[in-house]
Amino acid sequence: MCLAQQNALTPGRQYLTIRGKVYDVTDFVETHPGGSQLVSLGVGRDATILFESHHIRTDVVEKALQALPVVDMSKVAANPAEAAKMVGMPLEQFALPGDSALYRTLRKRIREEVLEPAGKGWRRVSSGRGGLMSETIFGLFVWGVIVAAYLYSPNLLTGLLTGLAGYWTGVGVQHTANHGGLSRSGFLNAILGFIACDVTIGKSSLEWRYHHLVSHHAYCNDSELDQDVFDLFPVLRFTDEKPLSWFHRYQHFYMWILLPFLWFSTQVADVQKTMSRLTGNIGYFGVSDTEIQLMWLGKVLHITLMLGVPAYIHGITRVMPAFLMFVFSGSLVLTTMFLVSHNIDGALPSQFAQQSSRNDWAKYQIETTATWGNWFWGKLAGGLNYQVEHHLFPSVAHNLYPKMQPIIKEECAKIGIPYKSWDGYLAFPKIVYELFAQMRTNGRTPVKAA
Repeated sequence: MCLAQQNALTPGRQYLTIRGKVYDVTDFVETHPGGSQLVSLGVGRDATILFESHHIRTDVVEKALQALPVVDMSKVAANPAEAAKMVGMPLEQFALPGDSALYRTLRKRIREEVLEPAGKGWRRVSSGRGGLMSETIFGLFVWGVIVAAYLYSPNLLTGLLTGLAGYWTGVGVQHTANHGGLSRSGFLNAILGFIACDVTIGKSSLEWRYHHLVSHHAYCNDSELDQDVFDLFPVLRFTDEKPLSWFHRYQHFYMWILLPFLWFSTQVADVQKTMSRLTGNIGYFGVSDTEIQLMWLGKVLHITLMLGVPAYIHGITRVMPAFLMFVFSGSLVLTTMFLVSHNIDGALPSQFAQQSSRNDWAKYQIETTATWGNWFWGKLAGGLNYQVEHHLFPSVAHNLYPKMQPIIKEECAKIGIPYKSWDGYLAFPKIVYELFAQMRTNGRTPVKAA
């Protein structure tokens, strides 16, 4: 039974929709175990995909849902258009995780074969979150040492090392923290996500969560819904469902010139999107004033640390080459790491081995994604190389992905879904070549219907 039945929508309160039910989460936001920064992503929208894909322990979260106030929309007397805007109507039309038989099977097996054995060492039932603090502390310590060297002697070498260290905090700390998986504490995830995103690499963690979690993860490689596909269009064409221009024929070459400049476009986009409270077609309906203020604070801290302080000590002329090396190296490596797992042959919806995968959320995520490398690359990429596993269970700590991989491979083989992977120590150069080849294909393939 729910805590209370509501017959009205109150301006200023926060609502989200899951499986057609409208929940009032206003009083729950601050006590949400994963942190307010995550539950607020679902406010004002149908949050079914977010909810079902980010909670592997369904037995726990169903009890939490039952304690939330439910709004009886049939008795709400508000203006229909205004009411729909407040609760996230119309309902989600994309395939839902809970409707996928494959996803239910995978979730059950991973709970039983991965999470429960992992939890025995902690004498508790594992939620799949946490267990990465030693790795995180060591990584941030190394980043701190390298930044200290950069501040002491800004040159091309220290700029390069700072860029690479920033890249690792971006994949090894901020990515998992902002997904809610780095720590069992939502508050600690928020702090580490802010430090490793806003401060170290200059990217707004607020914008990143809406862009990455709400848009990309739910609708991977969808030409209208995944911002990773259309954000850089028409400069780069990542899908054959977008218009083709003459210059796309050369994009597999010129993209490597453009990617190092991503830091600069990010600064403009972060401010523009946050001030409009809109990133692509995703509204910031649940964002708080504190989150907006933290975005500005992050910009100030990042620019001060990476440019202001060294320029004050050494002068802008000496610092600028080192700063640009930091920007270019970090941007190139970080964007390449994020691009390789979804921009390969067979990962576009028009290339699916089974077109029925469009109607099955788990199959869709598997077909649009690839895993590459091994434990070595897992350390260097902060688990980002296990992308199939991550896209199916995005809130799980990345150190559990290698244990999940055999289960997912086995279930894919049973139903004939291709599990795309490049294994071994040479996997990264191989999949970078696959990215190069796919971008060449995307720059020449005529438009196909969505």
